[in-house]
Amino acid sequence: MRGVRPRGIGGVLLLIALVALTPRAWAQEAQVVDRIAAVVGNEAILASEIDEQLFILYPQGKGLPDDPAALQKIRRDILNDLIANQLLLYQARRDTLIRVTEEDVDKAVDELVRNTRGRYTSEPDFLRDLQVAGFQTIEEWRSWLRDQQRDALTLDQMKSMLEGRGKLKTVVPTEQEMHEFFESRRGQQQRPETITLQQIILAPQPTDAAKLAAFTKADSIAKELRAGADFATAARRFSMDPGSKEQGGSLNWFRRGVMHPDFERVAFGYKPGVISDPVETPFGYHVIQVQRVQAAEVQARHILIIPDLGPAEVDSARRLANDIVVRLRAGASFDSMQVRYHDDAETKDLERFPVSRLPQSYKDALANVPPNEFSGVFELAGPEGTRSKFAVVQVLKREPAGEIQFDDARPEVLRLLTDAMTMRRYIAELQRANNVDIRVP
Repeated sequence: MRGVRPRGIGGVLLLIALVALTPRAWAQEAQVVDRIAAVVGNEAILASEIDEQLFILYPQGKGLPDDPAALQKIRRDILNDLIANQLLLYQARRDTLIRVTEEDVDKAVDELVRNTRGRYTSEPDFLRDLQVAGFQTIEEWRSWLRDQQRDALTLDQMKSMLEGRGKLKTVVPTEQEMHEFFESRRGQQQRPETITLQQIILAPQPTDAAKLAAFTKADSIAKELRAGADFATAARRFSMDPGSKEQGGSLNWFRRGVMHPDFERVAFGYKPGVISDPVETPFGYHVIQVQRVQAAEVQARHILIIPDLGPAEVDSARRLANDIVVRLRAGASFDSMQVRYHDDAETKDLERFPVSRLPQSYKDALANVPPNEFSGVFELAGPEGTRSKFAVVQVLKREPAGEIQFDDARPEVLRLLTDAMTMRRYIAELQRANNVDIRVP
């Protein structure tokens, strides 16, 4: 569902999110004289690294205990985690089969930068928070991210390799250990108010004449590209996809199942460099160029041309949506109506979705709708340059906010604790086999 991913949140939360990714400001503000906390092989772990992790876990110091002994335990736990990571990295760098390419790092950093910047509604706000986090330029931030992501990707490969070679002996926690793990974190997370719903979203349909005009324009662009026109320039000028337009049409890397099947048929079927004929999807007509191919994913860019819609087409979709509500309230099958009318480009249902994360249009429309009842028709405004749609929702279930109970969390507790205890055993073996010198109490 396009509307269920909020475009932005408050500046304070964004600042915390950004600084959590870039905790350099903590060490600067604390003005700690750096000292060596531990040495793993030939690698030193600095006290400032503990401070950085403290800031990530406890932004602005919120939640940190006042008791010196409790604070010291937190710092020691962080140091143990840093030692564990360093031991794994040391082991990974000795294994010639573990190789993280700069291309892998670039992809990870690009995605992280894109997701972080996408939370901001203006570039000045983003740059201001970047400086608050301790970085003067985007490139300085990207350089820091590259180091972080390189290590993260190395550790991911290391863990996958260990599992594949059978090096990790699974440690299954007891019921008592799971209860103790859960109780130690009780109150840290509250279950938010959630809603379960199903929906029918209708997109106004363009006339045949409007579709022909859009196809003709897309076909003309494709011919110009084949004649030597620059793809990125053409995308910035003509594309109607707000998410990729300013990036020259770039969609970066993606796997199967992410895009519409008709789009993927071309993206995974064409050789790099080839300019496609216009490809029709529910979004419009795409001119696609594959840039690079890997075993299970491709890097591609596109130019989207959306057929024009007139007031008559919009009114027709609104009237149909209102008619659907009447028929549903009279007893028509929701499943049948959804199969017949729902826009395949949109999500059909949401299960236990946090109410706080709903877009305002959903919050307003569903505020007083009880379980098993239907909303009235409401409009979903599309991003700039795209068409609006109309939604009809049936609320299936509402769950109030409250404290998470052990029975609800048990599957996740079992997974987390099994992974942690299994890795802890392996790290203990590494620590016995390597020189680890801890220099702080």
